[in-house]
Amino acid sequence: MRAKRLMILAATILMTACSSGGVDEETFDQITVGMSQSKVEELLGAGEEQTSGGHGISAGGVLSGSKQPTNEKTFLWKDGSRQIIVDFKDGVVSSKRKLGF
Repeated sequence: MRAKRLMILAATILMTACSSGGVDEETFDQITVGMSQSKVEELLGAGEEQTSGGHGISAGGVLSGSKQPTNEKTFLWKDGSRQIIVDFKDGVVSSKRKLGF
């Protein structure tokens, strides 16, 4: 009897974990422009911040770096080949895109 209760509890926990947000179409559709970063993280958990880098050389031979303004950030959430990429400006969603699904 105890083993049966443990199996039911384990199944319930597993179903709850699977039904909470993830990198899927349904969660992607819930993200809207203007949504706060904390609301997005409630849906997806903590994302991986993407940094843009690279250097260029001007026609005058001056080395320059490309850097995203500090009020703009891009975060990535992935599960296998599926990815949700969200751009934030001033702490709210400015754009979103998906790859792999």
